[in-house]
Amino acid sequence: TECRLGLQYALREMRVLKITDPMHRCTMGHKYYRHMTEIYKQVKPNGQLKVRTPQQLNQSLAEPTLEVVPQRFVPEINMTTCSTGLVLKNWANAVGNLSQASQDELTVKLTKLFSKFAEEANINWIYPPPP
Repeated sequence: TECRLGLQYALREMRVLKITDPMHRCTMGHKYYRHMTEIYKQVKPNGQLKVRTPQQLNQSLAEPTLEVVPQRFVPEINMTTCSTGLVLKNWANAVGNLSQASQDELTVKLTKLFSKFAEEANINWIYPPPP
């Protein structure tokens, strides 16, 4: 474990050096960290050592990720964490999995909820559907 911890520490220091010295002017990078990429590839053959600048890290966090459309009801999808359109799709999946009697009981309440949030999500939703 000491060897692994030493390798992790050296890789962390190498990443810091690459970020702070992008022009490779520091002699520490030439003498000490020169072969770290080869050592890393021997230890983890399929792994790739990625060095990102703080600007790249902030940019990747700020970019919106693609939303995954749920195939079933996911309780973690809610109005505080996800877009309104995704929440409506999630609710529709939940209602579709209920029994017909339960669907009939919830029709009035769900109609109000769907119409309210469909407007916010710019979804044209009309209930009951036209014949």
